[in-house]
Amino acid sequence: MKLTGISYVSPVMRYDPEARVVIVQHRDTATGEVSRQIPSEEAVRDLRVDAVTGAQTKHAATPEGAAEASAPVSGGDGVSLTV
Repeated sequence: MKLTGISYVSPVMRYDPEARVVIVQHRDTATGEVSRQIPSEEAVRDLRVDAVTGAQTKHAATPEGAAEASAPVSGGDGVSLTV
């Protein structure tokens, strides 16, 4: 028996407790095949290793990423926040 009318939800968000990160997957709604994942599988593997060893692999926060994370943001009402 073939089921019809089934579609997969996309995007999907899930938490990986080993890597301590939220993963976003974009899937083909007809097949469920993952077409894109953020962060990548390689980055998730590295983050799992980092969580266990306490080391930082190449996918750990970079100085550029840290600078972006602390950039001031204007709320449009003249109030600036640093996030």
